[in-house]
Amino acid sequence: MDSHENAALPEQFATAAVVFGLVSLVVCWWFPFGPTLALCGTAAAVGSWLAGGGFRSLVGLAFAALGFATGMLIAADSWWQTLPL
Repeated sequence: MDSHENAALPEQFATAAVVFGLVSLVVCWWFPFGPTLALCGTAAAVGSWLAGGGFRSLVGLAFAALGFATGMLIAADSWWQTLPL
């Protein structure tokens, strides 16, 4: 029996949310890719939390939200410097 056969689906989605959140934090400077990964992590974390994922889903949600916010702030700063507003 494999070790991942015992993991429940909400736990798997929570782990995916943590991974997506951490990767989005690493590549948050890459505008279309970082925030997109963060949105995928947010969706996985919310789905996991609603299905009873527990604390790990909240950690994934925090990482993904932080990755999305950081990516959008970097993009907004870049647009602000580029556009003559």
